[in-house]
Amino acid sequence: MKPKKCPNCQGELTTKQVEKILKGGVHTAILQIEAEVCLNCGEKLYKPDVVREFAQIRAKLKNRETEETPEYLAWLEETRLKIEEGLQAAAQGDVLDATEVLAQLRSKVAAAKIALA
Repeated sequence: MKPKKCPNCQGELTTKQVEKILKGGVHTAILQIEAEVCLNCGEKLYKPDVVREFAQIRAKLKNRETEETPEYLAWLEETRLKIEEGLQAAAQGDVLDATEVLAQLRSKVAAAKIALA
């Protein structure tokens, strides 16, 4: 049975599609789900079977292993090598000045804006 009023503020409820973010371990799922939403305070109310489904999804996310696609593994190795290079450079005193880094970033942003115009 659909609640008639918000349990928090007694505001009016309306049925809407909402985004629900579920986390389990290091994994996250973003769902579009129907909920009763309070027009006054924004409280979201879900049907009991939907709440049970949330628990099942969280458990599956928590137990799921990382999907290690070839692209992901290549990116991971590339990132690891860049970090290692940066650490070695820093250990040798070869570090960039913050002002120089910001100037480089500003230049890249300006170039991107021109390319998009």
